[in-house]
Amino acid sequence: MKFNGVPSESHRLRSGVPQGSVLSPLLPLIYMNPIHPHIHLDTKIAYYADDIAVCHSHIDTAVSEEVITATLESIAAWDEDMKLIINADKSNYCIFPTDRLHHRTFSANKNS
Repeated sequence: MKFNGVPSESHRLRSGVPQGSVLSPLLPLIYMNPIHPHIHLDTKIAYYADDIAVCHSHIDTAVSEEVITATLESIAAWDEDMKLIINADKSNYCIFPTDRLHHRTFSANKNS
């Protein structure tokens, strides 16, 4: 890269792309595109760069727990096949209950 005609120093990268690079948002999308077959049919996902949000909606949180758990297990298997590492410390979940009769909490296993 040149700025005002002066080339910047080169640095060898062991992985990833430089932050702020034109390729930074594109390469993770290309790399993560094959994740779609590993997402449960009733589950929606949204991702930006290397962040993924997994969403499921059902009146009974037990059903959502089963679907989300199956999806997370499938993502973990895909992750391992792709030689990626999910940072469990940066992984979170939240529940937005609408029906107090079926309201309960569940614990997603972040280690799978």
